[in-house]
Amino acid sequence: MRKKKEAEAKRAGASAPAPAEPAPQDVASALDLLEQARKAYRRGENDAAYTLASQSQGLRRSADALEIMGLASCARGDSERARWVYRQIASSRRAAIQDRCRAGGITLD
Repeated sequence: MRKKKEAEAKRAGASAPAPAEPAPQDVASALDLLEQARKAYRRGENDAAYTLASQSQGLRRSADALEIMGLASCARGDSERARWVYRQIASSRRAAIQDRCRAGGITLD
């Protein structure tokens, strides 16, 4: 629906609206989910880590959430999601994901 509204705004000659800043409670929730994701990843609970990091990312985009999503994807052997995250994350944050995937036999490039 958002894309439809953006397309309608373009046709009308207006620029797309800037993304809204997350509400303070969403930021707090995102940070809490991110911390839970980190803990789950450290415990080897990779499915939970990915899910929690993805939920955090949905509330507030962050490189930290993407990195955990990538690491968890590699750890659970999900090459498709690992590659998707790898393409989304800044090149300065890719090394840890590359190393984890390489250890699991996943090639990202």
